[in-house]
Amino acid sequence: MFLREIKVRRKSGEVYRWWVVIKTYWDKERKKVRHRVIHNLGRLTEKEVNILKSLISLKDISEESFITSLGEIKIKGSYEYLIVVILDKLWYLWGLDEITDFKNTGKLSYSFISKVLVLNRAISPASDLRVCDWYKETILEKLYKVNSSLVNPTRIYRTLDKLFTREKEIQSHIREKLEDLGLDDFRLVFYDITSSWFEGRRCSLAEYGLSRDKRKDKKQLLLALGVTKQGYPFYWKVLPGSIHDCLTVCEAIDSFKKEEGIENFIVVMDKGMVSNENLKYLEENKLFYIVSIGRHQIRRLHGFPSVLLKELGGRIEKEEKDINRIMEEYPYFTYFSERAYYHQLETEGKRRYILCFNPEKFLEERCQREEKIKSINQYLTKLNEKLKKAKQTKDKKIIEKEIYTYLKKRKAERYFNIKVIGKKKKGLTIYRINWKINEEKLNRIKITDGLWCILTNLDKDKSADFLISCYLNRRKVESAFHYLKGFIEIRPFYHHKEDRIKSHILVCILSYLLQITLENLLKKKGYNLTFREFVNKVREVKAVELEIKNVKKRDIKLTEIQEEIKRILKDLNMEDLRYENFIKKLI
Repeated sequence: MFLREIKVRRKSGEVYRWWVVIKTYWDKERKKVRHRVIHNLGRLTEKEVNILKSLISLKDISEESFITSLGEIKIKGSYEYLIVVILDKLWYLWGLDEITDFKNTGKLSYSFISKVLVLNRAISPASDLRVCDWYKETILEKLYKVNSSLVNPTRIYRTLDKLFTREKEIQSHIREKLEDLGLDDFRLVFYDITSSWFEGRRCSLAEYGLSRDKRKDKKQLLLALGVTKQGYPFYWKVLPGSIHDCLTVCEAIDSFKKEEGIENFIVVMDKGMVSNENLKYLEENKLFYIVSIGRHQIRRLHGFPSVLLKELGGRIEKEEKDINRIMEEYPYFTYFSERAYYHQLETEGKRRYILCFNPEKFLEERCQREEKIKSINQYLTKLNEKLKKAKQTKDKKIIEKEIYTYLKKRKAERYFNIKVIGKKKKGLTIYRINWKINEEKLNRIKITDGLWCILTNLDKDKSADFLISCYLNRRKVESAFHYLKGFIEIRPFYHHKEDRIKSHILVCILSYLLQITLENLLKKKGYNLTFREFVNKVREVKAVELEIKNVKKRDIKLTEIQEEIKRILKDLNMEDLRYENFIKKLI
């Protein structure tokens, strides 16, 4: 059936209009579809026509359909949905529900609270009290029928008190799952340390030490972290804040071998981890390493090409626009990338040294040093002018200390020879600063601009290209620290109990595990998105709970999903998450 408007023009020229209901039928004699008027509706307004068309269209709709109006539709709630259910799936993919499950006689499992804490830390980092409010804003309450009143601070703290006791089991579980899921192997592992600071002074782990956060005024703790070449964390340890980096290496390596059961691996570390004791320990245990060494050590290497580097540096400074051409004229260095040329120096026993040169870094360091020296000269000139106008005698030691503190802060105390000279004038001692750049030390420092050096005990069958590539991949562990300190916001710590601090870090590590898993799954499917970029794309996909009053019906609908997100979900085999049926079958 359908509506049709009939128009008839009278002899007077006036057009008469009315509406009729038409029904189609099959004419067996003429063998064609014909129309028949079944009802004459007369004149209708545009509003009446639209209402009748809507009513006729209901003939073929499903039994679930009903008639309502906008006034009868009420929005009862809007919940964070897509990113929550994606990470929820990854939680079960890793089997974290099993490993965080304790024997619990209460109404709610520790595993569920652990999941809420981890998902919150990954998506919307907040304090433990804020987690309770965040839970109400997500679809989790609807999916698992766990009332928000059960997710409260008391249960959160009880879970934190329990969670740290499973740290070793969780590390072993992750290692086994990595192999079972085929996500990565342990032929190449990266190890590094970072620090995080405290609010408060009551934790026994908190000690003053070398702060990577530039917060020398705060006590801190250290986090040692081991990750695979794809960035998956499999080892971590919380340490007091005063321990030196290199003192942690042997214990970490022992843990890799004994507790994690990892063998025949190559460990990649930065220069902060390198000491003769650590290298000897690795060699005695027949373990392989790829590390970098400090520039003061580079200058002492046998065969260090100081003359060539001085000449090369001068050429690049004068002709910085033709770096590639200049580097081609020096076959001493082999091309790896525009930011890495290399030469293999003479071996010392089983130790190989790969000298690497970065022309871009060279120019950057030269430019920064020139600007630094220029600003220090300006500072000393202004200080001289100030001393010249002094109306009373200054303390020479205080002046010297002020200058030294300034230079040390600028890391330039080695560049300058400084003398503070006093001269009597009208009963006062007027001081003047004489300074001179220490050209010998400056040239010794400049010779290593743009240089870095890889040290390894791997055999020569491992090419220099392979070694450089492995070392550059250490960014995986740096990226992990970046995520932990940035998006996950591991710092500062507000807990004071040692157990809860360890549990807090464990929650952060598991959050990062879910993040890097999703990021790697996206990359495998050709999507070059960081976790944060992906969250920004899908965060607007909400689950909206509707109530239709006139038919006393409640339902959940998803906000519109962009085609790009639909493709991503399909490629990740998570297409079911875009349909309301996924929610309905769980609710």
